[in-house]
This record gives sequence, C-alpha cells and structure tokens, in this order.
Amino acid sequence: MSGDVRFYSSASTEKIRNSPTGETVNAYWKRKAEGGAVAATVSYNSWPNGTFDYRTYGTIILGPGYYDPGSPDSGAFTQYYNNGGDVARTQKNLLLHEFLHWESNAGHADIFKKLELGKRGYDSTNPSRELDKFLANDCKDKGK
Repeated sequence: MSGDVRFYSSASTEKIRNSPTGETVNAYWKRKAEGGAVAATVSYNSWPNGTFDYRTYGTIILGPGYYDPGSPDSGAFTQYYNNGGDVARTQKNLLLHEFLHWESNAGHADIFKKLELGKRGYDSTNPSRELDKFLANDCKDKGK
C-alpha cells in the first residue's frame, strides 16, 4: 500500500496513519527518537512484528531541533554540515533526507546505491554520512 507522505511536528497528537497500535506522533517520537535526532521517518520495526515499509505509513516526524535550531552548530545539525551556517538550507536537506527514505522505501545503504553515490566520489562505508554530504553539496559529485 502506498500513499502521500505526511510531515508532523514531534509534539503532534495526530495518530500515525495505519499504525497497528493507534500510536500518536508524539508517543512514537518519545519512544523512538535517539540522541539529538531532528527528524525521523516511520519505518519497519516501528511496532512489534513490523515490516520494512515506509510507504504504508507515509509519516515523517520533525523533531524539536528542526523547529528550534537556535544553535545550528550544536546537536544533530552538525551531521548535516550546516551548509555554511545556513539553517534554512540544512532544514531543507533534512526534509529531503527523510523524503528519500519514504520515496525509496529504503534505508541509507539502499538510497546510497540507488543514487549511485559511490560513482560520484562518496564513501560507501558510511552511507548515512555520505548521503548527508551529497545533499549538503546540492546533489553534486564530490569535490564540485
């Protein structure tokens, strides 16, 4: 099953579409967010006996750091290389990163392969980091 992707604040009390437990967005975020995460895509293993299916849930949750990036050089924003301190651009990359999970119905390694980032000069040993570098580089080959 597929459908439209939906974006929610981590504080939302909206129920996650197709959640087998009827879990709300804020309950999911509290249960699943780790460290300084600023965004998450509802995916496999979100619930007991879950399957790998981002498209069915179609939900991207934007954490508190996404809405309040008062200090863009701290927390999770550092992993997005801050685009020269441009918070708006960093946020755009966060949305694109999470949307790629949903659109591809895939994890980091599969997105890396789908975009053929290895052929563009990115390091395949850390697909998550290199995907973020690719987005921060305006989807250009590395070094350009």
